[in-house]
Amino acid sequence: MKRLIQRLVLAAIATTALTAAPVAQASSATAAPSGLRSVSAQAGWIRIVNDNSDQCLAIGGGNASPGVAAIQWHCNGGAEQSWYVNGNAWSPIKYNSELCLAIGNRSTTPGAKAILWPCNGGPEQLWYVGGPATSPIRNNNSGKCLAIGGRSTTPGATAIQWTCNGGPEQDWWFYN
Repeated sequence: MKRLIQRLVLAAIATTALTAAPVAQASSATAAPSGLRSVSAQAGWIRIVNDNSDQCLAIGGGNASPGVAAIQWHCNGGAEQSWYVNGNAWSPIKYNSELCLAIGNRSTTPGAKAILWPCNGGPEQLWYVGGPATSPIRNNNSGKCLAIGGRSTTPGATAIQWTCNGGPEQDWWFYN
């Protein structure tokens, strides 16, 4: 119950911020997916929390190496769970100044892992982050959603891309 109240309060704050602040326009010609909005009010370093498991998107042990898979882990406020979004449609989700969340080899296959890769602006590194409450995170290259496979609630479960289906394993909360 406490978590539900916290989420409702955060959603109300985000909604107020979004209606009060101008929304940045997408810098690319690609339109936003139906039903998603840019969250310019939430630009900056954030925590990304899976709605199904209540765990943070993380890099295990903070191993910031190219090719390392993103996982879910108990939220602990550590740097390995800190991501940067710029609030524009179709933007990179940066882990640090050099590495971005990507789908390896520009795969469009459901189940392909979300990994860290040197930021290069490629479509496999561009994501649409909706908001203001829970929303999917959609990959520009594949059109698929960031998910935790099999609706797992196990710490360490790998983040993958999957055909968007509206399930809670594909919904994410964004916290500063």
